[in-house]
Formats: sequence, C-alpha cells, structure tokens
Amino acid sequence: MYKSIKFLYELSQAQGLRTEEARGLFFLGTSYLDVEEYGSALSYLTEADLILETVNLSFLQARCKISLGCVYREQRDYPKAFYYLDAGAEIFRNLNSSVILARAYNDLANTYALQQEHQKALDYYLQSLEIRKGHNAKQGIISTQLDLSKFHMDHDQLDLAVTILHEALALAVSIKAKSKMARAYQLLSAIYESKGQTKEAFDYFKEYHRIKHEVDQSEAEAKLNNIRLSNQAEQAEQESKFMKLKNKELAEINHKLEETNIELDHEKQKSERLLLNILPDSIAQRLKDGEKLIADSFQEVTVLFADIVGFTQLSAKLTPTELIQFLNGVFLCFDELAARHQLEKIKTIGDAYMVVSGIPQKVDDPNRRMVDMALDMVRAFKLISERIPNDVGIRIGIHCGSAVAGVIGSSKFSYDIWGDTVNLASRMESHSEDGRIHVTEAVYLALKDRYLFEGRGPIEIKGKGKMMTYFLLQE
Repeated sequence: MYKSIKFLYELSQAQGLRTEEARGLFFLGTSYLDVEEYGSALSYLTEADLILETVNLSFLQARCKISLGCVYREQRDYPKAFYYLDAGAEIFRNLNSSVILARAYNDLANTYALQQEHQKALDYYLQSLEIRKGHNAKQGIISTQLDLSKFHMDHDQLDLAVTILHEALALAVSIKAKSKMARAYQLLSAIYESKGQTKEAFDYFKEYHRIKHEVDQSEAEAKLNNIRLSNQAEQAEQESKFMKLKNKELAEINHKLEETNIELDHEKQKSERLLLNILPDSIAQRLKDGEKLIADSFQEVTVLFADIVGFTQLSAKLTPTELIQFLNGVFLCFDELAARHQLEKIKTIGDAYMVVSGIPQKVDDPNRRMVDMALDMVRAFKLISERIPNDVGIRIGIHCGSAVAGVIGSSKFSYDIWGDTVNLASRMESHSEDGRIHVTEAVYLALKDRYLFEGRGPIEIKGKGKMMTYFLLQE
C-alpha cells in the first residue's frame, strides 16, 4: 500500500501538480499514523500541511491539521497538539461540517484530559456529544459517551460515569456495536471493582469477556499471543481460570484485554475511514448503524454526465502513465468543484464523469448548482487540457426530475442512482457537442430567467422521440 501511495505522490511531484502532491503526502502520513510510526507520519503530514496552506482544499487541510494534532499528542508534545487540533476544528466550523467537527472536538477533549485541564476537556466532550446527538450519529454518540465516562471515572465521579456508561451500553446493544459494548462492560467492571463491589465487577467482567469472544475473533486471538487460537478445551480451561481469579488477578487480565480492545477499536476506525472514502457520509453512517438495505426516492434531482471528446485517439498516443495522470488530474479537479457546489459525485466510467445535485440530501436550487458546476467544468477542462498536445474536449448533458438512489453490493459497496432522469441526462451528453452544455427543456424552463440559452430545436432522442433541447451559453 505504501509503495502505491508513494508512487502516486512522486508522480504528482514530478508533474508539478500541487493538489495531487498534497493528497499523496496526506495519505502517506495517515497510513504511517495508523501503524503508529509517528516519525514518518509527522514528516509527511507536515509537508502536506505546507502545500495545503497554498491551495484551495480546505476540507483536506482541516483533516491534515487534525492528524498532525493526533501525532503530536502521541509524542506528548501537547502545545503543538493543541495548536493543530484547534486549527483543524476552526476550519471545520467555517465549512459547517459539523459531523467531522464532532470528531475534532472529541480529539481535543482527550488531549485536554491528558493535560489535566479538566473543564476544557469536559466542555469539548459535551460539545461533541451534542453535535453527534443532533445528527443521530449513534456510533459517534457511543464513542464520546465512553470517553466521557472514562473521564468522570478518572475524577472519582463514579456514579455519573456509571449513568453515562449505561446509556452508551443501551445504545450499543440496540445497534449491535459489539466492540463498544465490550468497552462499556470493561469500564463498568473497573468502576465496581474500585468501589469494592466484587460481585458486580465480576459479573460485568464476564459480560466483557463474552462479548470479546464475538468481536473480531481472529484479531483478538492474535493480539493475546494466540490464547483464542487454542482448541475448545483450552478455551474452556482458560475461562475456568478467569472465573477463579481474585480481584488482583482480575484487574491484571482486564488490563491486557483493554490493550487488545484499544487495538481492535483502532482497526475498526480504519475500516470506518475507508467506508467514508467510498460512500457519502450520511449513507456510510446508516450502514454503520445497521441498515441492511438502503434505497431512497428523490423528487427533485439534477443529473450531469460529462465525457471527454477525442479520448480514444488520445489513449492511442499517450503512455499508460501519461493517460492515467491526465485522467486523474481532470477527475480530481471535478471532485473539488463538486464539493465546492455541494454536489455528490456518483462515479466515473472510463473517461465519463457523473455527478448529482439533491442526493443524498436535499439542497436548495439544485438546477442552479448543477449548471454552475457545468460552466466551471468547461473552464477547468480547457486549462487542464492545455498540458496535452492532442486536441481533446468535453461535452456535457444535464436533466432534472425524480430518481431512486441506494447502495448495492455487500463486500464492495457502491452508491448509485437509477431512473428515467439518469437515462435522459446521459442522452443529453451523448447528443451534446465539444465544449457545450446540452440541457433538456425541464432545465431550461427552471433557469431561463437567470441564464442564457440557445434553442437547438427538436432532435430525435433514443427511446423518447423528438424533444426540444437547449445549449447553455457560457457568456
């Protein structure tokens, strides 16, 4: 994985593509952070941050600063940790990205707690929890509640910690978040042990131990020196030994299991980050919350298809590396434009690009957002294609109407949309011309008072017959 990321970074660096270079550095840095190689992580993330200060990638810049803050926290350099965590949180506030902001607040709270700045830690825990409850982000709610209960436990507020833990445990049970159930049981066991209530401590430990058997069994067994790779008789013997342990021995085992639980949570966080990279945030959250089938209907949707004119001829003249470099530059630019206009990229198919407005969340004025995106795409493509000696262009088609969206697949997820609106937008693109934006009459009627259009006249559209269509003018 490191070699492939590093290759893309070096390729971007050689081509002088600063945004792609920053992305490569960021992903290298976070990859090293995931495996706790903090020196390498700090080097790559620092270089990425310097580049991101000079380009317009605010969301990535915020993520980079938060990651830098986490590295410095692990290295016990708390002044720098606070500097970068605060800077990242401020960017997220300006972007109104409250779901991600809640994560930043949780990281700040954990850092203040390590520094014994109790009130600041508590304030950030409560802010994080409020945001996550507002979005009904159940996994996030549980994570903050577990950290908050540990905070109260460390400050001998045991009854308050128990109350919060029971809330977290009930929510974790409702969505079958077993790793978080295990941590809640572990903390409850530790609290009751410190209160001298041995029976309750032991009962919660048994629940903790039972759940741990069900959570990523192979990972847990590897981390505990293959204890759970033994046969069923050895497992039964081990459980019997656990049952006979007294308070001191129970605490020692709890400590070992807690270390494993932290590692398992770390692996789960990496899986969650991967899920967010391939699905819209709200859809990824629904999957994590336990939804098995996601299928939604939307009445006001605008769909855009774009296709590179002359791509076949271009692919015959460029080397594979040059071709992929060109496509990567085009699509990364389009991705940034989609984020700027609050649109959702659906997919790329070869040299074609598909983006939608109004899915998975409704937005105001979806048609305006989409035509502004289309105009920016034409201008951006013209600048990018100047690096290529071959004559290439872009054609775009847009239509608006209703559509169905959902997730398909079980191991390789894909978020896609279907319906006549999608088909007709694709027809608009295929009947468009180089450098032009081809729209249906529905788009024209919605925007004719705000934009300039050129009537194309009735044209024959496959499956629809003759239709009146228009070109959006770029003046």
